[in-house]
Amino acid sequence: IVDIFGERQGRALNASLTTGSGSGRPTGILTSTSAGKTAASATAITKAEIIDFVHSVDIAYRDNPGAGFMMHDLVLAYLRKLDFGTTDTTPLWQPSFQAGTPDLLLGKPVYVNNDMDSTIAATKKTMLFGDFQRYIIREVQRPSMYLMQETYMNRLHKGLVMWSRYDGKLLQSNAIKHFLQS
Repeated sequence: IVDIFGERQGRALNASLTTGSGSGRPTGILTSTSAGKTAASATAITKAEIIDFVHSVDIAYRDNPGAGFMMHDLVLAYLRKLDFGTTDTTPLWQPSFQAGTPDLLLGKPVYVNNDMDSTIAATKKTMLFGDFQRYIIREVQRPSMYLMQETYMNRLHKGLVMWSRYDGKLLQSNAIKHFLQS
């Protein structure tokens, strides 16, 4: 039960910390960031746009060890197919060959977050880039678990409810930006 609740809480918390509005939910990282680059196309991303996107983040944060990309796995699959150009077929994406080390895009770590937009379509925030150490998660109330015996007694069941409170905050607006499809 502990493993199931832990996984479930982690998934719910990730969704809230990614897309939360800050009203009744944590302030999500996508809500906190501003656009670093808007794509020319609603359905495509180019290498040049990714480079512009990286350089939209202040160099003080862009070169920090915590700097990297975050995106949905399907967006990563799309980017894995891009290369440097017509004569240089070196891919932008480089796989990691060491356990526990993330893959790289333009030399920066790539973190998969499937609570982000999964399609490259109009007005979607398809990527984040920046120093993720500047987004702080605060535990407001430690997780508590309650046994609900009476609620389900007519079926001879017992229910468990878990409750916790968290919040998130981007400490520096220039530290992380999002990539926006036109």
